[in-house]
Amino acid sequence: LYSPHHLSHALTSISFDKKEINSDKLIFVVDAVGDGETISIFEQREGNFNKIYVENFPNSIGLFYSAITDYLGYSVNEGEFKVMGLASYGEPVFKEFILKNIISWDVDKLFFNMKWFDFDKNPERTYSKKFEHFFGKIPKKSDFYLNNNNFIKLTNIACSFQCALEEILKKMVTWAINKTGIDNIYFSGGVALNSRAMQKVAEMKIVRRFTVPPSPADAGSSIGAASFGSYVLNKKFLNVNSLFFSNDFYNPNTNIRTELFKKVKYNDFYEFISRLILNNEYVCTFVNGAEIGPRSLGHRSILCSAKDKKISNKLNTLIKGRENFRPLAPVLMKDDLSKYFFTKRKYEHNLEWMGITLKAKNETLKKYPSCVHIDHTSRVQTISDKGLFLYKLLEKMKTFNHDILINTSFNFAGDPIVFDYIDCYIAMKKMNLKYLVTENEIFIRK
Repeated sequence: LYSPHHLSHALTSISFDKKEINSDKLIFVVDAVGDGETISIFEQREGNFNKIYVENFPNSIGLFYSAITDYLGYSVNEGEFKVMGLASYGEPVFKEFILKNIISWDVDKLFFNMKWFDFDKNPERTYSKKFEHFFGKIPKKSDFYLNNNNFIKLTNIACSFQCALEEILKKMVTWAINKTGIDNIYFSGGVALNSRAMQKVAEMKIVRRFTVPPSPADAGSSIGAASFGSYVLNKKFLNVNSLFFSNDFYNPNTNIRTELFKKVKYNDFYEFISRLILNNEYVCTFVNGAEIGPRSLGHRSILCSAKDKKISNKLNTLIKGRENFRPLAPVLMKDDLSKYFFTKRKYEHNLEWMGITLKAKNETLKKYPSCVHIDHTSRVQTISDKGLFLYKLLEKMKTFNHDILINTSFNFAGDPIVFDYIDCYIAMKKMNLKYLVTENEIFIRK
């Protein structure tokens, strides 16, 4: 069976939303390109799919954003999230120029000016000489330090592209809702990984409910392809019941783990971990199955306190070896969400997998400054499943008046998230981290 690329994305987006499985939906697939398509908008009524809009290569919102990613010196299809983080430091000074001359949504159609891009003919870069002439010479790595003179200009460019993207998506959603009368919105494709843009769409008054899956990019489309096969064979779409698919890759018949790590003795498992965090230690987790998607959700994470800003700055630069402007994500119990963040029920289910960002309240800025970005937003993860390791740890942390932890991916910058115990050891050695936690044991790296 062959599932078209954008249909696979679309089916992925509806696979994690159990409550609305039979409701009418508008599904937006926005990416770089797949099967020649760059935007697809599907209307789903009573299980039947109807494509109401399609945009083809080279007119691409995803490649528009990839061009600024490339220009800023980051890898296309890899570094777009860095541009999103960088954008929060700037002002959208070029936004109106971009929407007038480069890309826009005009009434019912995408306008795209290829004079600014080279991705259709140049394998070396995605932006054109016209692009470089207008925005200036390609920046150097040293330009991205917070105290560099060029940093403000680069953040303004990043912010302008980010805000232009957000406006285009909002106009596109408004057009589709007015056309169909459906206000239950789903997003997929690589652009849906832009959690700040997803926040802007989710908060639109015209949107009744909003969903983005935990793995909206190409890796996650395998779930949609499987759902397509299920429907063709059984007339039933897949409904995914877990965020943690894989096993833990630990074979008890081998002694690899004992060769690399030494067990720690403790009286109370969660209290011991809590006290490590309270003492500003970093705790690496390798718990049960790994997460779906690119964001660590507690099973392959590095956890630490969100109270001390020095801890987060050290985590970014000295430990993970990444840019100092990068935000760090908070994790907290779902019951505490409204205490620390502005939120609405229509999109809260996406927070289980860090699908969108939220605006932080003053309480968060005061008590947990490390988890709030420069624009006062956070890519929040909420925990409500009492069976999860993170729920039990947060429950114990609350007894110490500590509601929020920093949760970042268990990997050194540029490396994949850890896959097995050998990966854990190598990553911890690179980052000079000491403690590894599994579902029921604590180890020290040898």
